[in-house]
Amino acid sequence: MGNIGKRIAEAREARALNKTQLARKLSVTPEAVSAWESGRYVPDVGHLSKLSRILQMPQNFFSIPAIQEQQMAIFYRRLSAVTKRNRLALRRKIAWVCHLLSFVEYYVDLPKVNLPEQSELGIPSDPAKLDRKAIFDIARESRRFYGFGDGPISNTIRLLENMGIIVLAPSFDDRTIDAFVSRPNSSRPIVLLNSWSASAVRLRFDIAHELAHLILHRHLDQVAIQTPELHKQIEKQAHLFAGAFLMPEASFLEECFPVTLRVMKQIKPRWRVSIAAMIMRLQALGAIEKDRGQYFFREMSRQKIRNPEPLDDEIKPEVPNLLSRSLDILLQNNLLTDNTCQMQIGVFPEDIADVTGLSVSQLGQQREMNLRLRSDVIHFPGK
Repeated sequence: MGNIGKRIAEAREARALNKTQLARKLSVTPEAVSAWESGRYVPDVGHLSKLSRILQMPQNFFSIPAIQEQQMAIFYRRLSAVTKRNRLALRRKIAWVCHLLSFVEYYVDLPKVNLPEQSELGIPSDPAKLDRKAIFDIARESRRFYGFGDGPISNTIRLLENMGIIVLAPSFDDRTIDAFVSRPNSSRPIVLLNSWSASAVRLRFDIAHELAHLILHRHLDQVAIQTPELHKQIEKQAHLFAGAFLMPEASFLEECFPVTLRVMKQIKPRWRVSIAAMIMRLQALGAIEKDRGQYFFREMSRQKIRNPEPLDDEIKPEVPNLLSRSLDILLQNNLLTDNTCQMQIGVFPEDIADVTGLSVSQLGQQREMNLRLRSDVIHFPGK
C-alpha cells in the first residue's frame, strides 16, 4: 500500500468510518476507496481535497509518511461494550499521541518507566495460576517496591506519572469507553481515563485497576486479552489487585471496625475510595460474608446513597500533569507552535486535545518569548 493509501485508511479508521460510508460521503464507489487504500490508484487533487474536508484532516496529512503500525496491547475495562470500529479509532488516535510523545521526549527528560519485573514479584506467565492470595501478596509487594507503607496513597495519578506512565483524562461522551491502558512496544505505557461524570474515588480505583494490568498482565498480547474468557479473568484479577493496593489489609480493617455504613462513610475522605469498593474489599478479605455485603448495597439503595455516594462531590479529583507540564515547557521555549501537530503528525491540535484532555492552546499556541535552553535537553523531575 502506498503512503497516501495508508494515510487514507488511517484517517478513515480514526473517524470510525467503513469504506462504504466514506465512499458515500465522497460520491464515489467503495471499490474506488479500496483502490486508493491499497495503493493501486492515487486520488486526484480534487478527491484529496474532499478527503481532507470530510475526514477533517490537514491536506499535508496525506503526504507525511504514515506512522509505523505499533504492536500495542490495549486493556479495555468493558471489551464487549466498545465496538470494534471505536476500538480501532482509539488505537489510531493513541498512535498520534505516541508520535507527539516522541517529539516531547526529544526535548524533555521524562521519568523513566519504573515497573517491577515479573520475577521480582513472582508473577506467573499464565494468569490462571494467579489466585487471590497471590494477587494480594503482589499488591502488597508493589506498594513496598514504590516505598509505601500501609496507609492511604495520597495521589494515584502522581504515583503513575512518577513511574513514567502517561495518564490522560479526556471527557468522552461515549460511556462505553470506561478506562484502558495502552502498552505500545516502542513507547511508554499510556493510561486513559474517561473523566465524564466520574467521581474522584471512582477514577482512583480505575487508576489502580489499570496499574494492575501493567504489573500483572503486561506480558499478554492483544490477541490473548481479547479472548472473552481470559478478558473476564484478568479484569477480575485487576479489581482484586486495585482493592488490595488501595486498601492494605491490616490498616484498612483496623480503621473499618466496626463494619457499618456509618464507619465507611467516616473513613472515605481519608482512604479516598468508594463505599462500594470498601464493601467489595471486605468481602474479598473474608471480613464480611457475601450476604452482609448485599445487605449493605441494598441499604445504600434504600437510602439513595449508592449513585452518587456521600462525599462524592466533596473529594476533589486528581489531575494528570506530566504531559501538560512538558508541553508548557516546550511552549515557553517556543519549541511548540501552532503548526507542531500539523507538521509533525499531520493532524489538527483538536484531535490530540480530544484524546488527551489537554486544551488546544497547550498544543500549539505561539508565545512571544525568547528563552534559551540551558542544555540540549530539558530535565523533567520525576518527583
